[in-house]
Amino acid sequence: MSRIGEFRKYVGNPILTVGPPETFDTGGCKDPCILKVGGIYYVYYTVFDTWMRQRIGLAIGRDLKNLTKLGVVLDLAKEGVNVAAPYVVYKDGLYYLFHNYSLPEIWRIGYAASTSPEGPFTEQGIALDIGMSGEWDDLRVYDASIAIKDGLYYMLYVGHTTAYVRRIGVATSTNLISWTRRAENPVITEVHRAGCQAPEVFKIDNEYFSMYGTWDAKNMQYVRLAKSTDVITWTKQPEPTLVHEYPWESGWAPDLDGGVDSPAVLVEGFPFPSLKVLYQGFNDRVWQLGYAECGVEIDLGVYASLVGGLAPILFGLGIIGWSELAKRR
Repeated sequence: MSRIGEFRKYVGNPILTVGPPETFDTGGCKDPCILKVGGIYYVYYTVFDTWMRQRIGLAIGRDLKNLTKLGVVLDLAKEGVNVAAPYVVYKDGLYYLFHNYSLPEIWRIGYAASTSPEGPFTEQGIALDIGMSGEWDDLRVYDASIAIKDGLYYMLYVGHTTAYVRRIGVATSTNLISWTRRAENPVITEVHRAGCQAPEVFKIDNEYFSMYGTWDAKNMQYVRLAKSTDVITWTKQPEPTLVHEYPWESGWAPDLDGGVDSPAVLVEGFPFPSLKVLYQGFNDRVWQLGYAECGVEIDLGVYASLVGGLAPILFGLGIIGWSELAKRR
């Protein structure tokens, strides 16, 4: 069993903020996604222009604290469509960019593709449509995040009806293009009247984790953590994982957009993993992106199976001790 430690926020946050007037992201930036290719971090995120149209932007860097904005990589504004909440998966020479395909009322999950992580991305169509009338997700589906298990792709996504209670469900696919909803849906719910949203799924050893956004009793957003062995049945951790602490992420809004939300996670390091996280904060009607990180404690048995005969040597040299054998800070 792995245990995620305490997150430490970067003192230089926010690491991505709004651009100058009349630029592609002058209205805000949110919903990050992290992809690492050849030592370069690619951060895809939702950008808002002066007219609050939503498009997908890209920033890159050799570390997540120092990113350079490259501009917009997907824009369907001419078709009257807002695109948001990117999630990128690489498969067989193509980068698939899943995103919210948003019309005024009905939201679907679309996808675009490119042979390069920098784009240009070409829209391919709808990956996951809304549910049938009367189902829990018959008005909007959005906020896709994808894991793979035993050769099958699992998509966590948000759905809701006209009641606007957000819940998280699962769809599966063998090829990233055709998706089938699971009968167990929804798989994650919350007690707040608005529910939960923006799931991020990732794997450590043989366990799956999801960080997602929800709300406290004061309608401030925070990030919560859940664990699973099969991506279907989830156990929620009792305490919040990320909460608002600083002025730039502590704004309150009547439309429930205040606080911190939309985590993006990258697992790095072997055999001692650590987590690098980007998240959105909100204040003064502006969304910005922050950075946090933490260590992960892994099971001693898992560690021993990973390093085999090296463990006694490292222990004998004093490089590791049993109390911190599987810990990296």
